Amino acid sequence: HTLAFLNSLVEEIRADGRKVMVLMIPTREQVDDKRWQQAAHEFKDRIGTHRLMMNERIYDGLRSAGIDVVDFTGIALDYHRNHPESLYFEYDGHWTAPGHAVAAAKLAAFVEHAWRH
Repeated sequence: HTLAFLNSLVEEIRADGRKVMVLMIPTREQVDDKRWQQAAHEFKDRIGTHRLMMNERIYDGLRSAGIDVVDFTGIALDYHRNHPESLYFEYDGHWTAPGHAVAAAKLAAFVEHAWRH
């Protein structure tokens, strides 16, 4: 359902002659090994054991539909493993200031490289 919705939305946006890009944002559980182990144990019957499976399916579906995708997952994983501060707030899962800064840099690099006229 998610891919069908996104494809429909993209068609609508493109009909107006605009460009479309989707930013794939992982959950904090997907980038934090400790949180993932806890979630995998708690919800093992619903989420499986491969933490990025859904992201990969959505990414592949979007790309096969010709939709530009900026996947923040790898950067968030690397950042979390190499920096003491988190990209996500502790209790609500929204981005912290570093989260916004890292995502903005990734998006700017994409726009500069892929959409530059």
